[in-house]
Amino acid sequence: MWLSCRKELLAFVLLSSMMLLSAALSQAAGKLAGKVLETMNSGGYTYVQVDTAKGKQWVAIQRALVRKGDMIEFKPGMDMGRYTSPTLGRNFSNIIFSSGIKQIKRVVGGGERVAGGRDTTESKPGWALKIKPAPGAEGYTIAGLYKEKNKLNGKQVEVRGEIVKISHYGGLTWLRLIDGTGSRQRGNRKLVVTTTDKVVKKGDIVLISGTLRADKAFGALIYEVIVEGAAIDQ
Repeated sequence: MWLSCRKELLAFVLLSSMMLLSAALSQAAGKLAGKVLETMNSGGYTYVQVDTAKGKQWVAIQRALVRKGDMIEFKPGMDMGRYTSPTLGRNFSNIIFSSGIKQIKRVVGGGERVAGGRDTTESKPGWALKIKPAPGAEGYTIAGLYKEKNKLNGKQVEVRGEIVKISHYGGLTWLRLIDGTGSRQRGNRKLVVTTTDKVVKKGDIVLISGTLRADKAFGALIYEVIVEGAAIDQ
């Protein structure tokens, strides 16, 4: 595994060196940008398939938080042609090794609805969700957790919010909470929570207490903020 990671590291070192030596080795004219169709992480790097103006294209960058559906633009990179990732064990017919992300826009969709018919994916004129924040030193708003995620990583936090989605996977109950803070544009409006406690129903306002993890990976998915092992109270 160490040798495999080293091979991919050498590829990125080669990219940086070649870009400094000659601009001709950078990606040809046109932006390397589009909608993210697929993403995966391995060996410290993120592989992203984007739907560009010229068609589907795989791009590799040093590990970053990228999600399916994001609108992304990469910095110029070098076309490596056919490439095999040692850590993924996957062949790419064509891949560009980019030096990083130039800009990214989070896209939130799916049409989730909560009790009472309020559509949480659209802004409703004259309506704003207002939930009293959790009390005490461990109490935060959802937007506050995103803002302080690095400081709070691995620490106990409390949040009060409304359940807008419930799912079950891996022996855990997965919740999505909102509290009226944050925004769709920033991607800090919803909080993912895992718990083994009994959950009443979608639409309930609950107080959760658990451990915050920043940029936590679950397979190919990376959660910028997630609260794990949460206790649920109403």
